[in-house]
Amino acid sequence: MKSSPMLFLSESIIEARPRLLRDVDRGKITSEQAYRRLLDLEPDDHVALLGMSRLRREAGDLAGAEDDLWRAAQAQPCAWPPYLELSELLSGQEALSRGLSELALSKLLLDEEGLETLGPDPIPPGLDGIEGYDNLNKHEQIQLVVEALRSRRDLEPATVTVRLRPFRLIHQLQDTEDLDAQLVDALVQEGESVVPLLVGVLRGWAQSFLPEDDVDVVENTLALLGEIGHAGAIPHLLEFAVLDNVDLSGAAGWALDRIVTRNPQEAARVFGEIAANLGANERMAVLERLLRHPGLDASGELLSRLSENLDRIPTPDLGAYLPTLVGTMIAARGRAGVELARALMRRHSSRLPRKARRECEDLIEALGDQEAVPPLPAQATPWTVYDICAGNAAWEEEEEEEEDFAPPQQPVLRRPTPGRNDPCWCGSGKKYKKCHLDSDETPQSAAPDNRGEYDRLRSRLGEFLTETTSKRDTRQAQEEFLGDNPVEGDQAPPLIDWMMHDWLPPRLGHTIMQEYLLKHGADLRPRERELVEADGDEILFSKAVYRVVDHKALTTALRSCPEMNEDDEEKHYTWLRGAVGEKGNTVLGNIQVEGAELALETNSKKRHEQGKGMLAELAGPALKHLRDDFTTQQEMKRRAVTEPRAPEPVRDEIPPEVRHKLIAEYMEQHTAKWPDMALSALDGQTPRQAVKSAAGELKVAALLRDFENIEAHKRQAGEPYCDVARLRAELGVKE
Repeated sequence: MKSSPMLFLSESIIEARPRLLRDVDRGKITSEQAYRRLLDLEPDDHVALLGMSRLRREAGDLAGAEDDLWRAAQAQPCAWPPYLELSELLSGQEALSRGLSELALSKLLLDEEGLETLGPDPIPPGLDGIEGYDNLNKHEQIQLVVEALRSRRDLEPATVTVRLRPFRLIHQLQDTEDLDAQLVDALVQEGESVVPLLVGVLRGWAQSFLPEDDVDVVENTLALLGEIGHAGAIPHLLEFAVLDNVDLSGAAGWALDRIVTRNPQEAARVFGEIAANLGANERMAVLERLLRHPGLDASGELLSRLSENLDRIPTPDLGAYLPTLVGTMIAARGRAGVELARALMRRHSSRLPRKARRECEDLIEALGDQEAVPPLPAQATPWTVYDICAGNAAWEEEEEEEEDFAPPQQPVLRRPTPGRNDPCWCGSGKKYKKCHLDSDETPQSAAPDNRGEYDRLRSRLGEFLTETTSKRDTRQAQEEFLGDNPVEGDQAPPLIDWMMHDWLPPRLGHTIMQEYLLKHGADLRPRERELVEADGDEILFSKAVYRVVDHKALTTALRSCPEMNEDDEEKHYTWLRGAVGEKGNTVLGNIQVEGAELALETNSKKRHEQGKGMLAELAGPALKHLRDDFTTQQEMKRRAVTEPRAPEPVRDEIPPEVRHKLIAEYMEQHTAKWPDMALSALDGQTPRQAVKSAAGELKVAALLRDFENIEAHKRQAGEPYCDVARLRAELGVKE
């Protein structure tokens, strides 16, 4: 079997591309030579295939040009240029050309940047005279053209329909978040013929030709590959099975198990052919399949292949992998496995860290006299391909506890330093330059740059919360906190705090914040760790109430404090970590002065005590302490359930500045998701789907006007609000 190119490209390939282009500019090589070298590095480089096609077309080789374009469309089926150029090349085949134009323009509607590069007139020949066309913007024009092209499908020859069917199904997959059973069945029935296109979808996301947040599209694609069951997809599934994103790694793991169950002989052959060239994490994913499906390696050949080329694995990774391999050998092969493990240790123990070497020796000693350990329980997955593609799978629940022979999971598995555009070593699925590059390149002794550190850290924590919890668990957490009540704006902050600090996800058994420290604590700078641990304090909404004895002395004292920002003259102050005006400082609490009473509000017992000490030092006899009030997370939870819509305004126990920021973040997320939310007012369609028709666009415009009125009242009241203008621009809807 020929080795499958990696979907996540190596640094050497990434660096070769601009270097070859520079050589073309300097006249060292021709464009054709550059394209051929790029295709030697990556046979599925659709940009190089497009370039080769243009050169062949100029030379009169129309058949070769067409072949390159079909290869480009297969390599990146979610990109629009191959379809548009095929449409132009095949203009003499009118029906096929129109079908390709429809595909290209439909994809352009999903690519605002690409839309700007399109020429002035997107109407294909024969579609002139569309009513009202000239009075529309480019997005609206393309919508009308797409509708006109789709209306002519009934006249399309069957041969064209058959040829374009897989590409049209892939476009439906690309344009739909949750797939219905009919679309799932249609894609699965295509069988092996659609597998290269599905792999192309994965390639598009891995190489950033698809938006990074198109995780649902990728999750659905992984599940479909598993259901189709073609073993040739295994190398690509392994690349996704080791990511830290639970939705993607969960779907990839499910797909691998599905292929192994349905086609064990072919799966064993593929695993055996690629095993010796895999990285440590991918090898461990294979070991997991081997333990769950002992029939994969009845002869022990796969274990032998997984023991080859270990000198290519960096020492830190080998320290995590070898104990797992040793334990699996003994578990799968019994006493024969012990001899294999001892031989393995003789060859590689000198490279192992002391802890890993001790783990291997302990495993050999503890299990050396036992027969083969029974395989891990073959628990049937509760999820079908329909569940996954409908967004209902919760991957954490499928993870099993490790057997005695398996080493404890390391809190942080640091991979070798990757290239700038390679996947990050932490497994987040992001490119290294967008994840850990900055922190890795900053020397430990360098002076810390605190600018914006709280915002950056908070963003990473939010991403970790999203990545660590499945959609199903998030819904269950919301139901546990709020019951059947929807999330109101003022309930979002306590819900988020509770999920970070107090909620115990079923899979973890400890809080999300504790999980973050376990996985990423080693990567935190001292200042970041201080912030995380401070935010990790138990959430306790606290209020210290004082009687103001000397108002003038109090005002003078508060204004003299560099950490106190006066928001409302002599009435409201924000207490910050760091001097006012510094970037990235943290809100520690708020002070409200009303008449003869002062209230200090914080969200933890530690900050409450610190704030009282600060006031005693600053104001002294100008204040007299009256009482302390505390509201626990459980009480906030009870209030959210039993008093979701109080008839009278209730004073918010969260410090106003903190509340405002959290709600603003929640509203920002809601605004980003709204175009892709199915709405009953749109007959179950999402706004993005609805605006594709004139009638649907009118409905969306009416919703946005109502939405805008509500948000205008919030804005006038100084409350967080959604930016409806941004939604209009994104959906292309006029006022």
